Amino acid sequence: MAPSFDISTHTICVMDASGHLGFSLVQRLLQRGYTIHASVKKYGEENLFNGISSDPDKLKVFRSDPFDYHSIIDALRGCSDLCDWNGVSCTATRDHVIKLILHGNSLVGVIPKELGMLKSLKVLDLGINHLIGPIPPEIGNLTQNCRLLNYFDGVVFSIPLHSCINLQSNGLTGMPRV
Repeated sequence: MAPSFDISTHTICVMDASGHLGFSLVQRLLQRGYTIHASVKKYGEENLFNGISSDPDKLKVFRSDPFDYHSIIDALRGCSDLCDWNGVSCTATRDHVIKLILHGNSLVGVIPKELGMLKSLKVLDLGINHLIGPIPPEIGNLTQNCRLLNYFDGVVFSIPLHSCINLQSNGLTGMPRV
């Protein structure tokens, strides 16, 4: 999906970038020309990013402690507002994500359990990507959603009947129990 803004003037923040999905996201965004602020939690994890960008101005790696407000602010300073990103919709006050439409974006990896922390999320569309593995049970915490739109098999967890989650055409395992 093409960006909805000039990538040369925006910086994208990737929190907890040392995980498989975060690292892959940083690589893909760098390949597309974005400037990235990547945060890692543990000392030494910043070494994972040595040599992945030929332009040192395109990638800055920060160590941020999720319990230290100042380290998080340092990592986020200069980053673009995620409410302006293509596929993301926020509340009018821009303090909560209410829609995450990442349909057909060639996403690779597993669904991050942290999506279950988006308590105001009403629509989650991750359909037609390359996501694999089990659906994290934390997705069942998305109680503000509207209805269920899924095509996968196996056994996972209970998803509220009023959930609006599209995970079709991925390599996911599990069957939602309603």
